[in-house]
Amino acid sequence: MIILLFLSLYIYNPNHWLHLPATDEIISITNSLSEVYLIFPEGILVFDRRELKLKNTLTRVDGLPERIKIGAYDQFSGSLVIISEGLLTFFQPFVRIKTDYPLNIQPHSIGMGEKNLCLLTKNERYIWDRKKNKLKRVKAFPDTSIFWYGENTSVKVRDYIFLTPYQVMDEDLNIYPMNLAFPEGKRLWVGVKNYGILVYDRNTGQKIKEFRLGLKAKEIREILKREDGLWLLGNDFFIRLEEDFEKWEYFTLRPGKIFLEKNPLFSNKLLDHLRKEGITALAGEKEIFFATPDKFYIFEPKTEELKEISLPGIQKIFPFHDTIFLLTANGLFSYAKATDELTEIVDPKGELKFGVFGMAVNNFGKIFAVRGGFYKLDNSGNWEKFTIPGIDLSKPIRDLAAREDYLFLATEEGLFALNQKDNRYQIIKEKEGLFSSQIRSLYLDSDYLWIASDKGLSRLIYKKIF
Repeated sequence: MIILLFLSLYIYNPNHWLHLPATDEIISITNSLSEVYLIFPEGILVFDRRELKLKNTLTRVDGLPERIKIGAYDQFSGSLVIISEGLLTFFQPFVRIKTDYPLNIQPHSIGMGEKNLCLLTKNERYIWDRKKNKLKRVKAFPDTSIFWYGENTSVKVRDYIFLTPYQVMDEDLNIYPMNLAFPEGKRLWVGVKNYGILVYDRNTGQKIKEFRLGLKAKEIREILKREDGLWLLGNDFFIRLEEDFEKWEYFTLRPGKIFLEKNPLFSNKLLDHLRKEGITALAGEKEIFFATPDKFYIFEPKTEELKEISLPGIQKIFPFHDTIFLLTANGLFSYAKATDELTEIVDPKGELKFGVFGMAVNNFGKIFAVRGGFYKLDNSGNWEKFTIPGIDLSKPIRDLAAREDYLFLATEEGLFALNQKDNRYQIIKEKEGLFSSQIRSLYLDSDYLWIASDKGLSRLIYKKIF
């Protein structure tokens, strides 16, 4: 057994990360001179006003409160003003500096006046003195012009007749009411709960953009690379994502749905198993390999032939050349397509029998995630066990990803990152930039490490952290 000893310290750098929170519920839309901010309970999407493109995101990793209730941009202070439970936060997005003030009231609206920051509760009016940083109750607001965000919003969807009938219908004929509107120059931003964000030309009334980015991001449980893009899988949906976040195609998997697009993932043979039994693992760039609780399947898209093999407890599937590795709670198996043979793979100490939870291949061989660490099987057939320092050795590794000299493992404590060329490693936790330690899936490409967690989807420029 080899114990890793080398440690390098990583300090959070927002330029290395992009965290995409769930965007199902839009709270408010606001803007500075150069940016538009889409505010959600667990984070903020920052768009370039000129190009209408996502620039970055802001989350609790950057210092935002845990759960946002109301948010608005204050031109006077150059800050995002955020209301959360018991806190009033001034957050400067360009430098990521924040100031928190205790708040013993529960505002339902924020108003931006010429001189004052105005707050409305159910029965009272308050102003925030920007110079003294104090809250003061008033009978009437002294400002003559106030732009409101929150329940008492100054702009309502029905102020714009071209939005009639004030709802959106998706491809499954589900209807989503428009619930938020924000005028920004010649454009109108419209929020639609559980659907996305629409952008219209205020002069012509024509829709010019639609963003569904981040929809169901908290519910992603697996990341899959296919020929036509990166796919994000949930229990009842698929998402196809372009790596620059320009496209976030959301597909619901309701029973009886007919997909117009010809795609192996939309095959009824696959979807029937997903709906009836639940799919425990899915893989394949051309062919489709998937597992249910007690069986393994190979689906050939061209012929629609479905081959079935009995093997319970499959957690991950890893195709490699002509062999498919099947990772189960009771061991590691390989299936040879040419000979139709299923073989158990046993390490010298027999530890794989206690569960294999992830697999990858890089310059150093095949890597298998086990409890407390990982095994490496090099090209000469030699096995080596690596134990990760500081973690519970009885706990399984949740997933792993590897490429070239790099290896990443999702542990109970956070993200274990290793450069195998010189054995430098670190464990990245939330204070170092990890969105959440509850990681569900990892995927590594030439530029980014993709991380699906219970908080959303993250993208890391991984070579920058070593």
